[in-house]
Amino acid sequence: MAGITKELLAEKIAEPLIAVEGLEKGILPRDYAQLVKKVENFLKINLYKKRSFDYNDIVASSKINSDVLIEELRRKNTEEKEKYLDVSNLNLEKVNEVYEAIEKLDEERNEKKSDDVTKLAWGK
Repeated sequence: MAGITKELLAEKIAEPLIAVEGLEKGILPRDYAQLVKKVENFLKINLYKKRSFDYNDIVASSKINSDVLIEELRRKNTEEKEKYLDVSNLNLEKVNEVYEAIEKLDEERNEKKSDDVTKLAWGK
């Protein structure tokens, strides 16, 4: 759908423009699954990676024999799911907290580098 604007998309999926703009920037609202589903349906695309694993996927990827127990498959499935980031509780406030923590670490590193350069230059 070439040429569709954010405004038109928001109107067609009955969502506020700010939600579509946030999605475009990677900022997910608390109920992002519904928004993403609407966008997928409207644009006829799939935005999610395949996250579930069936028996054949697990056997093929882990090279285990076919006599594997169901409990082992469940454990493998759980381990694979844990590799994905849980964004169900992700919100702008938490994202800002992370960025602030990163900025603080960067500032501390820069101060240390500055002190090290001063010591090297002045021998103090």
